[in-house]
This record gives sequence, C-alpha cells and structure tokens, in this order.
Amino acid sequence: MVPPRVVATDLDGTLLRSDGSVSARTVAALDSAAAYGIRTVLVTARPPRWMHDLAHVVGDHGIAICGNGAFIYDVAARRVVEAHVFAPDALAEVVADVRAAVPGIRLAAECVSGLWVEAGWPNPHREVDVDRRRQGPLADLLASDDPQDGVGKLLGLVRGWAAPDFLAAVQEAVGDRAVLAYSGAFGLAELNPPGVTKAAALERWCAELGIAREEVWAFGDMPNDLPMLRWAGRSFAVANADPEVLAVTTDRCPSNDEDGVAQVIEAQIVDIGDVDRVFETIAALAGRPRTVTALPGGLTNRNYRVRTATDDVVVRISPPTTGLLAVDRDAEHHNSIAAAAAGVGAPVLDYQPGRGVLVVEFIPDAVTYAESDVAANLTRVATAVRTLHSGPAFVNRFDIFDIQRRYLDIMRDKGFRLPNGYVDLLPRAGEMERALGRHPEPLVPCHNDLLAANFLDDGTRVWIIDYEYSGNNAPGFELGNIAQESHLSDDQLAELVAAYAGGVDETLVARARLWGIASAYAWTLWGAIQDGIAPEDYDFWGWGMEKFERARSAMTGRSFGALLDVVGRGP
Repeated sequence: MVPPRVVATDLDGTLLRSDGSVSARTVAALDSAAAYGIRTVLVTARPPRWMHDLAHVVGDHGIAICGNGAFIYDVAARRVVEAHVFAPDALAEVVADVRAAVPGIRLAAECVSGLWVEAGWPNPHREVDVDRRRQGPLADLLASDDPQDGVGKLLGLVRGWAAPDFLAAVQEAVGDRAVLAYSGAFGLAELNPPGVTKAAALERWCAELGIAREEVWAFGDMPNDLPMLRWAGRSFAVANADPEVLAVTTDRCPSNDEDGVAQVIEAQIVDIGDVDRVFETIAALAGRPRTVTALPGGLTNRNYRVRTATDDVVVRISPPTTGLLAVDRDAEHHNSIAAAAAGVGAPVLDYQPGRGVLVVEFIPDAVTYAESDVAANLTRVATAVRTLHSGPAFVNRFDIFDIQRRYLDIMRDKGFRLPNGYVDLLPRAGEMERALGRHPEPLVPCHNDLLAANFLDDGTRVWIIDYEYSGNNAPGFELGNIAQESHLSDDQLAELVAAYAGGVDETLVARARLWGIASAYAWTLWGAIQDGIAPEDYDFWGWGMEKFERARSAMTGRSFGALLDVVGRGP
C-alpha cells in the first residue's frame, strides 16, 4: 500500500483514550510520523476552545479542523482562520422547525467567537462559565450581524427522549437544510450548515497542500466521522467504533485505549525506515539530504519521488513475489532503457538486480491519467503507443496465452481458489488463440499493461511508464488491452485504432477486441494469485473478478463467434 502523506484523525474515542488523555506512545508515534514527512491533522467535533490542551499533538502546521468541519483553527494563535456558517435566515427557519418537531428542546450555538447558550441549557460537558461566550435568547444571536456571531454548529438536547428517536425527529425537521452529525456525546444533536462535514474541510485543506485523497489515511469511531472515512484513500475504524463505522471502513485497528492509531503509525514508520535504508544504497541519493514523497498508484510496488539538491528521481521498489507473476526484472530494466530511447519512457538512472529497485528520472509537471483521460485523449495516446512500437526492440517475447497457462499452473500448484466457471471457458480461449494465430501481426516492442495510470501527460507529450510486463508482442494486443483497462466502448476502440493505424482498419479493430477479451481472461488469474500470496490489504479477488465477469460476458456473447470469423479470415 502507498504510505500516507497525511494522517487525519478524530479525537474523542479515537486518538484520545477514554479518560481524554493522549498517551506517551501516541505522542511519540505522531512525532515519528512528522520526522518522516507525514502530517497529522486533528479532525474533530470539538469546538476550537477545547483544542488548547492538545497543542502538542497538532503538528507544526498548527491547524485543527473543528466543529465537524465548520471551523479551521490556528491553535497556537488561538484564531479561527476559516469559518463555514449558517445563513442567518436559513438558521432561523431551522431553529423554528426543530422547536416545533421536538417540544422542550434546548439549543446552543457554536459561533466563530465561542459558545452561545440559551436559558436552561443543561451544560452536558460541564464547561465553566468563563468558557461561555454569552447566555441569552437564541433570537438575539439570530438578529446579530456581527461576523463573530456566525454559527458553525447548532447544538440540541432534550430530556425524556431516546437518542435514536430524538435524532430521527431532528433529521426529519431539517431535511437537507443542515447536516445532522452524531459524535456520541450525551445524545447531542449537532447541526452544521449544508455541505459542512469533516470530509469537506479535510479535502480543502489537503488540496491547498497538493495532497490527493489516495494519500490520506483517516481514523474515526462515530457516525460524524463517516464522510471523512468514505473520502480518504484508506480508512480505519478503531475497535471500539460504532457498528455503522465498522461496516464501511477499509481497515480496522485496535481500540483507542490500546493506542490503535499509534500502532498503525508505528508499523508504517518501520516500513519507511526500511525504505530509507534502500535509498542509502543508491549512488545518487546516498548520504545526501533528501525529500521523500510517496506516490500513489501501483497495486504491488511502492513508488517514491526523492529529491536532493541536484537530483529529482522516482524510486520503484518491488516485492520478491512478483516472480510468480511472470515479471522478469532484468528484461524490464533493458526495456525501460529502450523505451526511454524511443522518447516515451523516463530515462533510467539505476537498477539493482535481485533487489527489485529501479530508479528513473522524475517527469515534471505531468498529470497521471485516469480512465476518463484516456478516453478524452485517444489520438495522443495512440501517438505515444505508436512511438513506443516504432522504437528499439525489446529483449523478450510477451504472449498472453502462455502467461495465462502459466498462471493457471501456479493456481493449481499452490491450491489457490479459482473463479467459478473459469476452466469452462478454456476451450473458448483456445479458439481465440487459434484465430489470432492464423494471420499473426508483426511483433513490436509493447508495454502490455497500459492501464490509465501508466500514462503521464506533461502537456507536450504523453509518456508511458512502468515496463514490468513489457515485451515484443502484437500491436493489436496493446490497443485491445488499453480498451479493456480503461473500459473504452467499441466506438472509442475503433477511434483509438484509426488514430494508431492512420485510418479505418476493421480487421485490426476486431483483433484488438479479441485481444482485449484474452487479456481480461488472463489478468483474472493475476488477481487470484495476488489474492493468495499478497500481504497487501487490497481486494485483489474483487479486482480479478471484475475482469473475469467482463471476459465471461464477451466469450459467451452473441458477437464472439463473429469476431473469431473476422479475425480468422485475416486482412
């Protein structure tokens, strides 16, 4: 998994122990994370004034996200630097409707400048009077035009109601005019303005720092954490979390009283320490001050951008188990050099045989493609692929049918589970191989694994990276595999082929479609093998099954026979 650049954590019930303290272990873990460039940001339902005792764990950026995202607070300066508050008229309507729906409800408001309470507020957190900004009728607050009286969170409590019934009544009363959050505090209803959540505030904060959601690990325990947990690239529920939270997170960790957040960070720091030792073996990096940024993408490899005063490189570290998956590291190294010579691959700077370490130049100002970018740039993608195919030959042959047979042997030898119905389609795979072999295409240097993330666009040209599965192959396979990986429609595949071939070529389109089916069928087993061997916490089985369902649908569909006929007849 990609190491995080940001750890975003809730406080009460998550980072803090049940007595409200921060353990020495947690402080040490956060300090270690900071030393390796991992920022921690506290994302809490707490109001800003409750953050002062936690200044030592806020981080050097000094910011905490408070009030479920309503307030961005500079803890050291004790100043709200950004507030997202209700429109006064809208808040007045919400207050009136909540009072009508829940007779006897008591209300308070978290304002930019502090807490406003009305008479009879039960003070569930036992705040002393000095912590309160003002007490009086809420109507007085609603009539104020002072920006400091802007309300970021409305609080409600009532006696004699079960918490689920109370919250349901409040939700029905406010509809989409407010965001109802529940942090588990005393049956308290917490209402934020529309669109104000922990996730929205965290996303804005990360965007300002150039941090993608995939680089964020989030920790939480209660329903008010759900938007943040769903947004983050990786989400952790502490063992004591609400069942609704446990049901949606990608991961779980030990409870808050067992310092679960710290345990996850400690494990990650060990991994980073190992990586740092790898950097010391690379001539361009050894003994030099360096800035390291973990790069997203890649299901089995770890990728890091490493900058020194003179160099800006990407270090790719691969696990030893990739040998099972038909990855020849020496061939990859040679082919990466050839791709760079062709003008579409990053220049290769270092390679450590047997260690899974490859170092290439960083491509500046380049955007990594998503599937939608491939579809929107078919001509430019075709140009890059044609440039690769016209470059120096690679040192090895890539045959998807040979790889599929090898993968199937591994599955049987290791006793890994096979998708139901997979072997039933072997005769149809044989039909594809025979049809494609009747009029073979000239072999060219191919990448063979062109998922969207292997295209980088610097605005001038499209680059192609990551040559693990590269080898000389049929160009139709490359085109069909691109379509398969980026879920291109038949019309989009035809457009890609025309851009590549310089005109309409119905036979090449048919071959590419058949190659795409063959690739999905074979890569299904890649996912199944990874499911059996990989320690990574990733749903490789689901990844493979998505490909299998597409392959099975195509191999049993009405047009399959027609494709075989067109390809078998040849040009």
